[in-house]
Amino acid sequence: MLPEVEKIIKDNFYPMEECLKTCIEFKQIEATALLYRKIGNYQEAINIYLRMLEQGLNFKRFKKELYYLDQQQKKMQEKERQQIFAENQAKLKRKLTQNNTDLMKLLV
Repeated sequence: MLPEVEKIIKDNFYPMEECLKTCIEFKQIEATALLYRKIGNYQEAINIYLRMLEQGLNFKRFKKELYYLDQQQKKMQEKERQQIFAENQAKLKRKLTQNNTDLMKLLV
């Protein structure tokens, strides 16, 4: 079933939630983990791979999922950093505008 799920994920043709329910129902563990990753539930995907690792299954896939989780966290941190920067830049512009307005009032 894993190759079919990989094709579904690649083609993005079927509703992921429905595929996930089917994989869970039929206990397709690795396919379930792939679908969790695809819908953005990285934590659940990692939990599944940890259980698989405990059972001695597919260490390569686990490393790959850890990499994806790390990349997702880095993207989120960068997005937060950019948002904070933009907010601080906007505050500075407002402050400078206010200071210029105050200075113009003093000059007039």
